[in-house]
Amino acid sequence: MRNFIVSDLHGDGNAYNSIISYLENVASSSDEEVTLYINGDLIDRGYDSARMLLDVISRMINSGPFKVEYLAGNHELMMWQDCHDLEHSWPVNSVWFHNGGYKTAFGFEAMFGSDKLNDNVNNIVNFISNLKIYHKFNETLNGKKNSIGACKMP
Repeated sequence: MRNFIVSDLHGDGNAYNSIISYLENVASSSDEEVTLYINGDLIDRGYDSARMLLDVISRMINSGPFKVEYLAGNHELMMWQDCHDLEHSWPVNSVWFHNGGYKTAFGFEAMFGSDKLNDNVNNIVNFISNLKIYHKFNETLNGKKNSIGACKMP
């Protein structure tokens, strides 16, 4: 079993694409199970946030060459807090929007258009609300069990 951990990609599509490509190569050339742990803050600040989030959701639902575990970070929490009851418009004066969430929001608008935006975003926010906030590994380092985690979802 090979575990890879990344965090704070913040919509950096180039970094994300490089990681995915590398892990596809590792998984195809190995007999071991490969798992990517995304330790929060996949979204916001970068314009590829929406695309990356949808790709991760797809990879978690559909089995591929490697497994993906996505843990919620503070940016996922901010999105959830500000958008879980989204009806007609983005919460433009919110903490999430001012911390780079507007780039994620604009990405969703470009992908879905205004007529299908709310339903799609509500589904994504529901997905985020079900993310784990930590993962305990069975592996040990210096005789101690390890875990990774991010912020606490309410």
